[in-house]
Amino acid sequence: MNSIPLLSIPRLHRELLPSHPECATLWPGLAHAPAGTWVPHLPLSPALADASLSDFRRACRDGACGSPVHALSLEKAPSDITGEELRALRELKGLPPDPPEQPLRAVAQQILILAWLQEEQALEMALLEQKIRTSRTALKGLITGTASSGMESPRLPSERELPSWEKMLAAFLAFIPDLPAGTALLATSREMSAALKERLTIHPLPCSDGGTSIRVRISELIGLCPSIYADRLRRDPGIDASKEISVIIPSDQTI
Repeated sequence: MNSIPLLSIPRLHRELLPSHPECATLWPGLAHAPAGTWVPHLPLSPALADASLSDFRRACRDGACGSPVHALSLEKAPSDITGEELRALRELKGLPPDPPEQPLRAVAQQILILAWLQEEQALEMALLEQKIRTSRTALKGLITGTASSGMESPRLPSERELPSWEKMLAAFLAFIPDLPAGTALLATSREMSAALKERLTIHPLPCSDGGTSIRVRISELIGLCPSIYADRLRRDPGIDASKEISVIIPSDQTI
């Protein structure tokens, strides 16, 4: 896409933006990118991204049934192991004490693919809950003799069921140099919108739909990310942290 007037952050699935059909979404690099998505320069080919998503799906299934999960990393370890013990284990295997640092964009794309899967599962669960509610209503109608009002609208997943907006923001900022000039970001998370209002010094401008438009420096957005990712973003030579970008904070009714 050469021109993107508005881009959703942090949500990736179109179904999570019912009030903003005009907003583009970030595509995690899977095959067959649909219209209305923005695809930055990603390290994994679509075929490899699809394979990675399949690995993550398989890992979720294996974990759910109690099987050992090996697909997410070559270095799985008990949660209580210390850093020194992990380095000693690597040395016993003939590996360097510390694993090499993955390129920033590679880490960011893996986060996006995992987030895509988490959003997908949350949407599937919401649809399943909708079907259960509809079935209960129909059964109640049979028992009481009252007519059913038909299929209920699906409930959108809550914030706690969706990927962390802070981590998603960090993944997005890894690709900020690719963003077409003039693109504004739409904060599609209530928690992210609240954080922007609370932690940033902003000079808002009203929007026609009741939302708020602000100009923020990339460095301010980096400051909202988890420290482990913020440090990587600050060190990346391709990211101009002094650059400003427009962020639109929708009204609560349209998020």
